[in-house]
Amino acid sequence: MTAGEQTRREATTPAGEAGFTLIETAVAMIILLVGCLAAVSLFTFATRYNTAAYDRTLAQAFAQKVMEETRSTSFSSLVSSPRAATYSGEGRQFNSTTSVCTDPACGGSASIKRVTVSVAPANAAASWAATPLSVVTLRSLNTTGPYYGR
Repeated sequence: MTAGEQTRREATTPAGEAGFTLIETAVAMIILLVGCLAAVSLFTFATRYNTAAYDRTLAQAFAQKVMEETRSTSFSSLVSSPRAATYSGEGRQFNSTTSVCTDPACGGSASIKRVTVSVAPANAAASWAATPLSVVTLRSLNTTGPYYGR
């Protein structure tokens, strides 16, 4: 190496600044580790809430199924005592309660029955998903009114 090349090299790399120190590298790794742990906890949180939302979606589908079965039942066959059932699907279990009300206090009457179907996941992933989902409908007699045929 000639004297001119050595002076150029010393001018571009000042003494003591040849690269990263071990402490700087360790601090950078700790900062990256904290960021990665935050991302992992975010994925865990999102997975848990997506599972709970899926439970609610399946509960809604089962409630619709029970409601359709109830709608296919004749008006006189709908009984006022609550019915409880358990449904399984997609590897999950759901508890269902169907109640029929003919009392005017709850919205029913002699010719109208209020049907309520409540479904809740048996093992919900989150507390908000464990609350029962309710579907309500009114059933009436299949009779024609006074204005029919006028």
